[in-house]
Amino acid sequence: MYLATPERTLHERVLFMVRRIRRRWRARIAIRGLAIVLGAGLLVFLLSVYGLELSRFSATSVIWFRVILWLGGAALTARFLIWPLARRVSDEQAALYLEENEPSLEASVLAALEAAPGSNQGSEALERRLIENALQRAADVDFGRRIEQKGLYRASGVLAAVALGSLALLLLGPTQLRDGAAALFFPTRDAGTVNPYSISVSPGDVTIARGSDQLITAKLLGFETEDVQVFFRGEFADAFDRLSMITDGAEGFELLLLSLDENTDYFVESGGLRSATHRIEVADLP
Repeated sequence: MYLATPERTLHERVLFMVRRIRRRWRARIAIRGLAIVLGAGLLVFLLSVYGLELSRFSATSVIWFRVILWLGGAALTARFLIWPLARRVSDEQAALYLEENEPSLEASVLAALEAAPGSNQGSEALERRLIENALQRAADVDFGRRIEQKGLYRASGVLAAVALGSLALLLLGPTQLRDGAAALFFPTRDAGTVNPYSISVSPGDVTIARGSDQLITAKLLGFETEDVQVFFRGEFADAFDRLSMITDGAEGFELLLLSLDENTDYFVESGGLRSATHRIEVADLP
């Protein structure tokens, strides 16, 4: 049966102190790593949203910036969180770290660790004296709590500031940030359906009498510009012709195609965005 002798109890107090120092050190590493990952990840996210705005949320750009954001986040997590925490720190290394930051201990903690009960390195009285001396010196420096205290406070403050700043940007910032978050944070969503910008075209596909005129209207959704153009091509033409649309006096644009006598394909383009291609069928109607 295990019996807790006084010497073993004192030695376990030394081990508890050393391992608590190690836990506090790992906690500081973890909090600091989280702050770095979150801060750098926020920067990558902002740059990705800027890139999406420049490309008008095209499906290709959404896919590429998703890859950049998620791979960048994984790399940052591995470098600043997983790798530092995966390092094995022995009791002796933790004790040495304590001794280096509290020189007044004068290697007493290391000596106490080596004076384990039953180690046969000296008399039991000497071992007990070494351990008691280490505990007394450790009590004078608050058992090493001061070593990581400032670091923990500082890392926690930075993490809280970055987290609150990120939340404020998403909730109170421009709508582009929320649109970017919706496009980037859900990689399983179809990249072609997350675009907040589009062009609504009327009448779409339609059939008219040969020689009639047809009014084309367009409405910009999610963005504003004055340069709106309609591209149209007859069924016997090789290339699209282009005309600028004019404002309809409200929130849309319009253009009248005159005397259409052949089937015509058309689409509207503005600000780097293109609507779907529609067809005007021409029929000999009574």
